[in-house]
Amino acid sequence: GGKPRRPKYCLGVRRSQGPKVGKEETEIKGYDNFDFFRSAIDQADLKKTLTGIGPYTLLAPTDEACGAFEGFLDEDILKYHIILGRHASDSFSAGGEFKTLNGESLTYTRKYRKDFLDDAIIGMIGEIGQTSYPKDVECDNGVIHAIDRVLVPGYEGVAAHQPKIQQL
Repeated sequence: GGKPRRPKYCLGVRRSQGPKVGKEETEIKGYDNFDFFRSAIDQADLKKTLTGIGPYTLLAPTDEACGAFEGFLDEDILKYHIILGRHASDSFSAGGEFKTLNGESLTYTRKYRKDFLDDAIIGMIGEIGQTSYPKDVECDNGVIHAIDRVLVPGYEGVAAHQPKIQQL
């Protein structure tokens, strides 16, 4: 059925499974909320890296997360979203640090019954009216997980996780 085919590469492209309209979509299980991050990867010329041999684990912030980020998605920050090796979402719970392409490591924690890498929730966006986003999207050269915020190198501990909806 309706299950998307496995993408060839971590930042692979697949044809839409809907009516043929001549457009291609990025493969993050058919979600359309990753255009900003994909564009930043293209501008930083990291696409060649992500279509390479790997394996890589790509942590993809949603468009909303990129829009809320108060900074510039430079190459250093983008490389911090690429973990060396293939890591399924349930493998992070073993703990430890996970080396990224920029040379620094992400830290895993489990709190509030959710899995975090630094301050990002893996596969879940927002705390109120939670929306499930794709995780464990298998690619020939790695795996992709959606996250709810942009990660910044130099993480020094858990920040207060602010609900998306706040009372006035």
